[in-house]
Amino acid sequence: LNNVLTTKQMELIGFAGAAVIQEETQDGHIDQDGRGFKAYSRDYAQFRKEEGRGNKVDLTFTGQMLNAMKVLRATDRTVTIGFIDSRPARGGLTPSQKMQRTNAVRPWFGFGRKGSKRRQRIQQIGSEIFIEALTRQS
Repeated sequence: LNNVLTTKQMELIGFAGAAVIQEETQDGHIDQDGRGFKAYSRDYAQFRKEEGRGNKVDLTFTGQMLNAMKVLRATDRTVTIGFIDSRPARGGLTPSQKMQRTNAVRPWFGFGRKGSKRRQRIQQIGSEIFIEALTRQS
């Protein structure tokens, strides 16, 4: 099974993984293990309300952090997801710095524990790409 997947196919798996993380974080309001996020502090919830934002935790205010998550590197065996934007955003933090800060309190950046729904979704997408590659090889 060596060299079944191409770098491009691994990139697709990475993009799918990033999309699953973004979707579950923003739309599902859940962390990497499928749990709801810890609520915002009272002061920050009030600030979001004043700014016309909801109080359901989605880790999105400007959208810069989650939108900066992309495939950084791919080979025919590995893919690395990270943040391509290094410009400071709101609060003076780069997306990577902001991710480290938010992930410590609300773990969202990752594939979750072994057996988590998020990991299963990403593995399913990877399996479909792998099966397609095997079929094309035959």
